[in-house]
Amino acid sequence: MKINKQLSYSLIYNIVNALFPLITLPIVFRALSPDIYGGVVFSNIIYQSLFALFFTSLTSYSIREYKRDKISTTIEIYSLQLVFSIIAITIYIILSQVIELVFGKENNYLIIFCISLLFCAFYSDWVMYSEQDYKKLFFRTIIVKGFLLILIFLLVKDNSDVYIYTSLLCLSYISNNLISLYCSVVTFSNKYKIKLSLFYSSVCKAKYFIGSSSVGLTYQYLDQILIGIFLNNTSLAYLNILKQIVAMLGMITSTFCRFLQPQASLAYLKAVEIKKYHKVNALKYFIVLCLISLFILTFGEYGLELFVGNKFTINYISVVICCLLFIISSISAYIDTQHSVPSGLEKVTLYGNLVVMFSYFPLIYLLAPIYNYNGVLLGLFFAELLSVIFILNFHYKKRKLWLK
Repeated sequence: MKINKQLSYSLIYNIVNALFPLITLPIVFRALSPDIYGGVVFSNIIYQSLFALFFTSLTSYSIREYKRDKISTTIEIYSLQLVFSIIAITIYIILSQVIELVFGKENNYLIIFCISLLFCAFYSDWVMYSEQDYKKLFFRTIIVKGFLLILIFLLVKDNSDVYIYTSLLCLSYISNNLISLYCSVVTFSNKYKIKLSLFYSSVCKAKYFIGSSSVGLTYQYLDQILIGIFLNNTSLAYLNILKQIVAMLGMITSTFCRFLQPQASLAYLKAVEIKKYHKVNALKYFIVLCLISLFILTFGEYGLELFVGNKFTINYISVVICCLLFIISSISAYIDTQHSVPSGLEKVTLYGNLVVMFSYFPLIYLLAPIYNYNGVLLGLFFAELLSVIFILNFHYKKRKLWLK
């Protein structure tokens, strides 16, 4: 009963977390033009890419190590995150300056997002994932994002308030990190202790997770950065909204996978009943995937109109492409969290992301001129499909391990 309750909290938490940017769009667009909003998106994408590279990339590694040794893992991860926050700020500043000098595109919100990156050193969501305490994550999200929504509605009136909007957005990021740190320290008795001498050895142990994330960034964020540089902010806004929708849908299945990951890690650690574990949970996952896909194809177009308002015109073809991308990325998430990481074969995720990286951009070059932003998403789908085929073949050759 407790497990089902926590799973419910985790699902709702991730849905709310993914839905919020889409829910706020009609409110934002009543004040900000798509072009101004696209400028904020461009700055935010650079921030999100660095956050994904240096912080969320450690989540699976943190969960696995936390189950093995809680005390040493908390010291290790917090130490890594402190150094990574400084590195991320440095990269953000340098990258913004290079883009401005070479392409003439100015990052007007650099200082605001750098402050937000500094507070990423306190990121502690991985503790709640490890403890499977999604209730606190859920209520934190509701409170922070609820206040943010109200403040945006009250304070952001026109284009001149864009700095207020950006500051509120980053304040929500900072609040999330500080609240999760408080829960980690108070609820689970973890200490925020830094030991910089662990940095090199920790990076070596987590190298495949960080490497996989760095490669994955090329198709998660780099395409949007390039569109922001070479095209206009409006085109970037279209692509960003559709990728947010896919991310929102993927949150549901990734939450399911993340919730099961500690159990999968224990199953592989004990090396017993691995086949039975996958037989039960793979079926559940397949059913969830089918139900969500059916819902997308049936109500997706209407849902898009509801979320983004009448300033954007997104047709049913985009809905189908988003559904295909959701399916293939969800399959990839299951393989990663239920096979690769628990069995200590996380390197295959890196190899799979390399397949995506080297196939994605040629596909964009072929498809984007014909299908515009839909072509970018189609290219990502086919690249992800090639990656899944590669990873499945890898695990099939290792089937003597996971078919126990």
